Amino acid sequence: MPDLPPHIDRHNAREVSAALIASLPSTGSFELDLSHVERIDSSGVAVLAGLAREASRRSVRLGVTGLKPEVRETLALFPFPADHDAPALRAAGLLERIGQRTIEIREITLHYVV
Repeated sequence: MPDLPPHIDRHNAREVSAALIASLPSTGSFELDLSHVERIDSSGVAVLAGLAREASRRSVRLGVTGLKPEVRETLALFPFPADHDAPALRAAGLLERIGQRTIEIREITLHYVV
């Protein structure tokens, strides 16, 4: 497996995707260790989704380990296929927190604007 950068984002998504897909075996299983990845954006999620699609196409069982909390929260925003051993992520919890913060910001804004 290639060494992953600490940030997977729009600046390096193509290179990371190409390196990961090149290291994907033609059969069997592949363990993706994200322990050195500190942050991803939607481009990084797209890289992982593309890797999952390619693994599925090759009938490779894909495992994901070493998720830091920030990466886990970003991944929780997007659906991930359960058949690729992606860790159980509770998207509703994060969305509930985002919704609550949005309401709090709205209330504060209304308090100071009105």
